[in-house]
Amino acid sequence: MEIYSLLKDPWVTVEGQTVLSLIDELKRELTSHHQLSGKMLNAVAQSEACDDVLYQDKESKQYYLVHLTWAKEKSIEYPKYKVFINLEDFIKYCKETFQFNDDIE
Repeated sequence: MEIYSLLKDPWVTVEGQTVLSLIDELKRELTSHHQLSGKMLNAVAQSEACDDVLYQDKESKQYYLVHLTWAKEKSIEYPKYKVFINLEDFIKYCKETFQFNDDIE
């Protein structure tokens, strides 16, 4: 399933330097004890409305919705995240939680 055709405003796909910057920021925020530490995550999309980024695990292919903190301090509790088995589950979550602007009446 093609992510580009499924995302709606304010979500956008990311490419190039933006991908690298979002991966670097996630690595900077993670402690060695955080549950996402050590995973090979690739940034695939981000919300332009908040600090949420969608990453995909290169091995398991699962998706992780991560709320980046952009804080200088690290914490085992942050960044907060949700796991999705596949892209369809992420899209369903976005629709159910009104993450897409055109889903708001």
